[in-house]
Amino acid sequence: MATTGINSNLEGMDSLECRRELVQKTKDPQILADLALNDEFWEIRREATSKISNQKILEKIASTDEFWQVRFEAVSKIKSQEFLAKIIKSDNQVWVCKEAVCNLYDSDLLSDIILDKEIDMSVRTKAIKQLNELDVLTSLRPKVESELQPNILQRIREIQGY
Repeated sequence: MATTGINSNLEGMDSLECRRELVQKTKDPQILADLALNDEFWEIRREATSKISNQKILEKIASTDEFWQVRFEAVSKIKSQEFLAKIIKSDNQVWVCKEAVCNLYDSDLLSDIILDKEIDMSVRTKAIKQLNELDVLTSLRPKVESELQPNILQRIREIQGY
């Protein structure tokens, strides 16, 4: 991931400090996208990602960057419910998956995650806490493993105000 030649605006930006300063000062979405997608240093990619709002670019970063910290930053800003569910089912880093759950509000997708035994238990527990529909939680309780049933019961009680 070399930074030279990716964009004429970035030529001569070989120094890490120069690129870091550029990320902090620029508002140019193309420069930020180039840095977020192509910089050789993951911290520069993460910082640039934090300033991006373009959903397509964020989705590309979330699904391709090799460093979980960069994917985490991208996922924290993604709005597409279907894309977030895809990330939860495919990313191997629990922190990225948990962050994706934080932005997920579709009860059908949350239910699928809660019922998916291939997904890490802590991510499924986070999905339970994200779900707000009593009828959905009630219907899920007998379908999940015994380890998750107390979490569902606790969430039902929270919603009911107990």
